[in-house]
Amino acid sequence: MSKETPDNQKKYSDTLPKKYMAAGAIFFNEHQDLLILHPTYKDRWGICGGIVETNESPKAACEREIMEEIGLHRSVGKLLCVDYSVNEENVENLQFIFDGGVLTENEIKQIQLAPGEIDSFEFISVASKEDCEKILRRNRLGPRLIKALEAKKCDKTFYLEKGK
Repeated sequence: MSKETPDNQKKYSDTLPKKYMAAGAIFFNEHQDLLILHPTYKDRWGICGGIVETNESPKAACEREIMEEIGLHRSVGKLLCVDYSVNEENVENLQFIFDGGVLTENEIKQIQLAPGEIDSFEFISVASKEDCEKILRRNRLGPRLIKALEAKKCDKTFYLEKGK
C-alpha cells in the first residue's frame, strides 16, 4: 500500500481539471425593477458579482463583490441557480446567482460605484415578455438570469447547463 505524502498529493492535485467560479446577486428596488451595472471594461451590462477567489466560497465572493462594486454591506439570501458552461476560451466554469433582495430608497442613495470598474447603474423592468427578451440578448448571462428570476418567483433553485 502506498503512503500519501504531500508531494504525491500535489502531483495528483496538479492532474485534476481546473475550473473557475463566479458569483453574483440580483437586487430589486421597491417597484420590483432589477438592478443592472454598467462596467467600464465591457460593452454590456451585468449584475453585481465577480470571480470567486482561491479558498473563498461563492457566497462570500458574492458578498465581497457587492461591497466592492456598489459599496453596500449586504448578506445574500437563497441560491437561485448555478450554471455550468464552457466559455469561448474553452474553460469550464460554474456561475452562481443569489437573491440579493430589495434595496430600499435609502440604500439606493448610498450606492458607491467602484471607481474605474463600474461607471453607472440603473433599474430595469422585468415584468413583461419584451423586458425578458431584452435580458436574453445577453447570450450567456441572459438565460441564466431569466432562470434566476423564475427561481425567485417560484421559490426554487435551478441547476443549469449553458443556461438551460
